[in-house]
Amino acid sequence: MVINDSTGTPRARFMAGYILHSSSRVQAIFHYREPFMVCRHGYTYISSRSIFSCQSTRLTVKTMGTLGRKIVGTDVKDLVNLLNKAYSDEWLAYYQYWIGSKVVRGPNKEAVIAELTLHATEELAHATLLTTRIIQLGGTPVTKPADWYKLTNCGYEAPDDPFIVKVLEQNIKGEQCAIKTYNALLKKTKDKDPVSYNMFLTILSQEVEHEEDLQALLEDVEIIMKNK
Repeated sequence: MVINDSTGTPRARFMAGYILHSSSRVQAIFHYREPFMVCRHGYTYISSRSIFSCQSTRLTVKTMGTLGRKIVGTDVKDLVNLLNKAYSDEWLAYYQYWIGSKVVRGPNKEAVIAELTLHATEELAHATLLTTRIIQLGGTPVTKPADWYKLTNCGYEAPDDPFIVKVLEQNIKGEQCAIKTYNALLKKTKDKDPVSYNMFLTILSQEVEHEEDLQALLEDVEIIMKNK
């Protein structure tokens, strides 16, 4: 399902859901993929996992209740630390995709730019999901961008060489690291924290798609270069 803004631009994609209209507000109820996109024009986003109240451009994420945190069958402090590491990864991945889409050069450039731009949006959505979970668990998301480099699992590769093959290879490497990271997080939370587990599964599924998309684009570029 796609929600468009007032200009007709797609703002969000969801697996399933519906919109509930009331006299005083509009409420959107969905299984999340990119919930932060719905926080527009006074909408309230509600899922089985989290509640977002939107007033103007502010986003409020409610902390879980005492029992909600108590049922987590693993060390919450350690889990929050791991969530912040993944959160740092997502912000760096977002920027790597975004800046790569601006500087990339080479054959089939337009298709690659479109994919990099989409991936950037989806990495930012992942960061939003992770922020929500960190706050629900009583933690604080990383507040200083400089700390992203200290906490990251996957690092950041600047596209100083903007040639399209190099940019794609850098991002494939990043996605493969992300797949390993979220697979490890799935194993850690399985049967211990179903809320975090489901979130990690959602993100991992998309990272797997990203790797597939980028490898397909790289194959296309290599075929174009070979036939020149």
